[in-house]
Amino acid sequence: MSDVYRTVDNPGTGETITFVETSEESGGARVIALITLAPGGAVAPHSHRITETFECIEGAFTVHLAGREMAFPPGKSMTTGPHQLHGFRNDTDVPATLKVTATPAGDLDRVLRTLSGLSRDGLLVPGRPPRHPLVMANLACRGRYYSPPLPRWLYWILIGGMAPFGARACDRIMAKYNPAPAQPVGPDADRQRPRPGHAPQLSNGESDVFR
Repeated sequence: MSDVYRTVDNPGTGETITFVETSEESGGARVIALITLAPGGAVAPHSHRITETFECIEGAFTVHLAGREMAFPPGKSMTTGPHQLHGFRNDTDVPATLKVTATPAGDLDRVLRTLSGLSRDGLLVPGRPPRHPLVMANLACRGRYYSPPLPRWLYWILIGGMAPFGARACDRIMAKYNPAPAQPVGPDADRQRPRPGHAPQLSNGESDVFR
C-alpha cells in the first residue's frame, strides 16, 4: 500500500507531490518536496507567507513570477518571497519535475495533502465553486494564501469573514487527509531519503521518507 503521508496526487492540477522532508521531520523549519507535473498540468499564480526556492530537476516548465512568465529549464532555480505571486505549468508533452524548499514549514505539507485529497474526491474541481467554501477560506487564512483575480483587500475581507465558520470542519477534513506516517518520523528518526528525481524506496524492510 502506498504511503499517502509521503506521496499524493492532485488530479485537478496534474501534480504528484512527494515529500522528502515534512514539517514534522524538520521540526517546523522547512518542507522539501518533489513536484512532478503532468503534461498540460498547471498550478495557478498564488502567494502565501512562506519563502519558497524552486529548482527544475527534469523536463521544462513555464513559470509565472510577479507578473512575468519565463522558461524554467533543468538546472534553473528561483526564489519567491512571502506574498509574491508565483505559479507554474507544463506546456510540454512529457512530465516535468521540480524541487521546492519552503521555509518556514508552517502547515504547507498538511495543506497540500488536504487539497490533493479534496481534488481526488471530486470536492475541489478547477473552474467550479468549491464544495466546502468555508473550509477553503479557513485553509487560505492558515497559510495567508491569496489567488487572483480579486484585489487583495477585497479577497481578505471576504476570506476573513468566512474563515472562522469553517475552522472545525477544516480541522476534521485536514485530519482525514493527513494520516499518520507508515514509520515513525521526526528530526532524530533513522531514515534514508531519496535523491531528487527518485521516489522513496524500501530498504531493509523500512519505508523511506521524502524531504
